[in-house]
Amino acid sequence: MFRRKNKAGRNLAEIEFPRDLKELGFFINEKDQLRQIENPDKGFDYFAHGRHHGYMYAANGGHGVPRERLNERRREAVDACLRSIIISRLEGLGLTKLLLPFGVSAEEPHVPIMVSQNLQTCNKVLVLSPDTNSGGLGIWCMRSIEEGALNDGSMIDAVKRALEFGYGVVIMNPGQLLWDYTTKAPMGFGTWRATKDKKIAIDALKNTVPSHRNPEEHVGYIFRHVLDKIVPSHAEIDIMTCGMVAYSVIVFLNNNWDAWKDRIFALVMAESAHCLPNVTNIELQQFLMQRARNYVVHSKPRESVILDPRFGCATLSSSATWPSAIIPTCLDLFMDYLNKAHADPENCNPDVPVIVGDVPDHEEWLNAMKSVDQNTALHVLDPDSFSESTKEEMAAEA
Repeated sequence: MFRRKNKAGRNLAEIEFPRDLKELGFFINEKDQLRQIENPDKGFDYFAHGRHHGYMYAANGGHGVPRERLNERRREAVDACLRSIIISRLEGLGLTKLLLPFGVSAEEPHVPIMVSQNLQTCNKVLVLSPDTNSGGLGIWCMRSIEEGALNDGSMIDAVKRALEFGYGVVIMNPGQLLWDYTTKAPMGFGTWRATKDKKIAIDALKNTVPSHRNPEEHVGYIFRHVLDKIVPSHAEIDIMTCGMVAYSVIVFLNNNWDAWKDRIFALVMAESAHCLPNVTNIELQQFLMQRARNYVVHSKPRESVILDPRFGCATLSSSATWPSAIIPTCLDLFMDYLNKAHADPENCNPDVPVIVGDVPDHEEWLNAMKSVDQNTALHVLDPDSFSESTKEEMAAEA
């Protein structure tokens, strides 16, 4: 296991770790798992330098440095190696990088995304987007990679299946929207925190990328300049996303549904941050009912229906233990759902009543779910249709 020894006068917390797996004490085994060279049965250990409750002391008189800082910087070095391997594998599948906004050089502030070579000629497109804390381009969940296998937590398997099914592929990159003008490289907040002095603040202008200063801008740029300008107008667009980026997609579609309603075919999300008040367009509400799903962290078995009125779409259990692990855990369900949506778009979801006004109590919600016919016209639960007892309770609360 790599462990840097201190020299007199050196600030332990700012020691540079090598960007090389072998030097860091790791290798990738035959099962595609990250393992320790000295202990091949053990994987990545974040607390290699101890828990943050204690302190490490240098040999030059007791200069104290929190152990957490060493662990953080070491993990970033390991993650940088993993990001490089994943990008190489995605390029091996035929994907290429695009620098956004269009027209910038590699020396100027930019955000890289990846697209497949058939993007301009395909009949359907799959847009893949992780959450904002994913860890890098082409990665769903860095923790799933560190604890499992490289393909599990990355988008490699998703891209392979998408290409097999004839999709063109676009990989968004909302997790690397910061710009480091000293190294001239985009990075995520986790990388910034691990590599920068904690006294260095993020400058809202110098350390961001024009038109990509937040996930909403990034999503809007992808839609307006990549999906609209590069993808054929007849191509059907499917979207697989999660968290705050799913929220950003919903907000964008709500504000621009007339322009995109004939192009967006299906939407599958993981622990989306949106809720019904974000969806004011009635046609988009109907689309969410018929051809959208949201998988959430839940203890029920995978794909169990969860009666949750917040999202306006079919909500199902992923049985994952944390949000970022949902897509790696349920990729097969996500891809099967998209295939089902294309095969039978009118009957790929259970019908979900859309609520306007105040939310009814749980019993009325259950009754409403049982009473609607599957996949019929849009069902709207209005407060006027609630029981008298519910109305009285609402009035009392008001």
